[in-house]
Amino acid sequence: MQRLPEAIEAYRTALDLKPDYHDAFCNLVHVLQSVCDWTDYEERLAKLQAIVAEQLDSGRLPSVHPHHSILYPLSHQVRKQIAQRYTNCYLQGVSSFSLSSEQSLSRSTVSICAGSFSPLCVLPFSGTFIGSRTVASPFNLKHMLSTILRDS
Repeated sequence: MQRLPEAIEAYRTALDLKPDYHDAFCNLVHVLQSVCDWTDYEERLAKLQAIVAEQLDSGRLPSVHPHHSILYPLSHQVRKQIAQRYTNCYLQGVSSFSLSSEQSLSRSTVSICAGSFSPLCVLPFSGTFIGSRTVASPFNLKHMLSTILRDS
């Protein structure tokens, strides 16, 4: 269920309480774009670009997720840096598993969620999808992400 008006109100309240809450700001920009609210669009995008640049320069995980970065006028290089940062975060989480390639979680899969409130949680779930692929084990996920990195 999409409760976009409530989300907009919640993000604005969060920003009233903490104006430098970058995750809330970037999520607000995303939701406002989703509902075609173009009020102050140029100013929002300029601030979003500045936030992302500062986060990348300081080595932090950007508040804009890779799959959202295509919605904004960011350079290809910045999009690649965002994707790289998230991939590194995922790989770090996956590397905490000590399973070999022969060990499988047969009926379990690994779900990695990079969210606003938790930069990384790696949890076993049954039938969880990452993109359009089911991941059969932490080894397979690590291999898939390593392949993406190598080919980029």
